[in-house]
Amino acid sequence: MYQKYNVPYYVCTKSTSLPLYVALVAGSVSILANSITSHNAAVHFLPSLSISLDWLHFMAVSRVAGIVLHIHHAYNTLCDDSRYLNDED
Repeated sequence: MYQKYNVPYYVCTKSTSLPLYVALVAGSVSILANSITSHNAAVHFLPSLSISLDWLHFMAVSRVAGIVLHIHHAYNTLCDDSRYLNDED
């Protein structure tokens, strides 16, 4: 474990990243199932293109939401730890 400014930094190894890949694949399949059964499947002109674009849109929205949550968590962690950096007790 590497610590800088009292913020722990954990290295993600292959053994710890396997559940993340499983969750990514499961989420992708779930979003694909939603895209296949949504209103995009009713399009008469190239429905496979419509479904694919809907799936890509859902994946992009999921990634942006994950990035926002990650930034929020990192900001809160740094703000909480910054008050301890200048503590002279």
